[in-house]
Amino acid sequence: MSGLIQPPIQRKRLKPAGGFQICDGGPGFKLVKRRTMQKWRKAVKEVMLNKRGRVRKHDPAIEQMLLDCATEWATYACPAYQSWPSLTPLQKQQALFAWILRQKRRTALDILVAGIAGDLYTTYGPQPLKTPYARAVNVGRSVWFLLRAEFKDYTHDDGHGSITVQRVCITKKVRLRSRNAAQRIERAIRKHAAWFIERYGYAIASELVPSALGRAQGDSRSSSPSDSCLL
Repeated sequence: MSGLIQPPIQRKRLKPAGGFQICDGGPGFKLVKRRTMQKWRKAVKEVMLNKRGRVRKHDPAIEQMLLDCATEWATYACPAYQSWPSLTPLQKQQALFAWILRQKRRTALDILVAGIAGDLYTTYGPQPLKTPYARAVNVGRSVWFLLRAEFKDYTHDDGHGSITVQRVCITKKVRLRSRNAAQRIERAIRKHAAWFIERYGYAIASELVPSALGRAQGDSRSSSPSDSCLL
């Protein structure tokens, strides 16, 4: 993969969402699905890790990236699920990462891989809307997919010898509808993985989407340097 040379990709300027709530999707922007991101996450992880689950060729840059992510995200506070609507976008990003890590089903590596996969899917995949808003929402949703539902059992005794156990889902109301929170998630991913996306993103996408080569070259020819903007 390292032999492929990636043409320069110019990020487009910030644009409106096209008259619809971008986090809810619309006619011009179909929300990315959980199943769609599986192959993108798998491709990204294969570049990072070998078959034994270790960093490929002991790359010091990848090892340092994973260490920095795990160290920083482990310090995030883990608030109650009921406080989600009242949190700021930054607090929502940190709470989402903390909840995913607390469930112990996913690690910081999985969060990083999911965010990178969402960024690559928006840049190279069959996504008609290429605005920074769309990229942030796809990155946010790809990370949000890692949060699994949690259930709690409540025992009720009616006082007449009848005991019932009710299983309640306590994360059902956690929904990622804030565009600003999605942008915070994207910034947290690109803070550590921007170099990885620039170095390996083109090669990963060229294997999953063959048309990504022509699309990337067309974007580099049609976009001028003044239109580049990093979110």
